[in-house]
Amino acid sequence: MCLLSPMLSALGVAEQFEPLNLSKRDILNRRIKRKVDQYVHGMRGDGYYMVAKDEAHARWAAHNHATQSSIVSMSYGAWANNPNFFQTGID
Repeated sequence: MCLLSPMLSALGVAEQFEPLNLSKRDILNRRIKRKVDQYVHGMRGDGYYMVAKDEAHARWAAHNHATQSSIVSMSYGAWANNPNFFQTGID
């Protein structure tokens, strides 16, 4: 999961210089989407960690795996021009 976002950033930059043909882009898009879907993290949802009185009250979405999952979703959404995935990262 940690490699998907930088890989998508690199693909975006590379395509500025030499765009993929539609066939290759479609194949790559399907493979990347499978990985992005595989790493959707359930802790992005609503909810809070239970903590003792007077301690930090963090949302589950603040968990590092949930955050990384959101970053990957947003990166994929930008690369694939898919507003739904991009919005997941924003949310």
